[in-house]
Amino acid sequence: MTRPTSASPKVSAEKAKATVTTKPRAKKVAQKAASTSQTKAKKQPQIKTQAKAGVKTPAKPKATKPVKTVKAAAAKSKRKAAAKAVASSKASDYMPKGYNSVTPSLIVRDAANAIAFYADVFGATELSRTYGMDGITILTAALKVGDSIIHISDEMPLYGIVSPTSIGGTASALQVYVEDVDATWERAVAALSVVLLPLEDAYWGERTGKLIDPYGHVWTIAKKVEEVSAAELEARFNTLYGTPVDAVEEESLEVLSPDNADEAVKLVDISEAIATDATYTANTIEAHTTLQ
Repeated sequence: MTRPTSASPKVSAEKAKATVTTKPRAKKVAQKAASTSQTKAKKQPQIKTQAKAGVKTPAKPKATKPVKTVKAAAAKSKRKAAAKAVASSKASDYMPKGYNSVTPSLIVRDAANAIAFYADVFGATELSRTYGMDGITILTAALKVGDSIIHISDEMPLYGIVSPTSIGGTASALQVYVEDVDATWERAVAALSVVLLPLEDAYWGERTGKLIDPYGHVWTIAKKVEEVSAAELEARFNTLYGTPVDAVEEESLEVLSPDNADEAVKLVDISEAIATDATYTANTIEAHTTLQ
């Protein structure tokens, strides 16, 4: 039998003490870990429940989405404004402000009264007027009709600048869209314009008519009244005029002529239509209306 040494009781006592001391600490750490795990487990279902119920929490990205949307919209608006400013600056480099790419220039006899005519009939606004050295001849007057600008000039035969009145005709025409086409038409006729095609509802979806103003220029006055598709346009054309021109032989083109020749619109000689002895003045419309 082995005899115990004097150190054995002391080692056993320290070991026992260490064991007793360690067990409460381990237990405490284990309890803390379990408590943390339980807390997380409780929070997770709560977050899911709130999400299902549609409740937004501060931690959710959805809470900041409206702010991001507003910022994105503001940024988009700024980009559009910047792009518009750049486009405008580029246009101003080669084109005066308010102008479009093409500007009609009308030569007339007696530009001063012609300007009054276009103002009274089409509501034109005079933007500028430049006189020649004689102080009478209008070299250029800029008028704004709707959103477009046109130029009016006196004829100057010495420089080869002549009006329809002088040459007895014109090879061009202008088309103007107006809000009240009937009222505009009545004013034009009252101001001594000659009707070429009467005002009517055309098959292509516009109410339109054509006339010659007192200065020899041809105008088509129109207003859009309906949208017409390409298929509907073709169907209406075929109903009115028969088979399209490109689908018939040259010998059968009479299908495009009216059945009754008396109903055909008579061609107007512009030189005869221009009333040289009936110059338009500011009170012409009023006088014409009074006579009626």
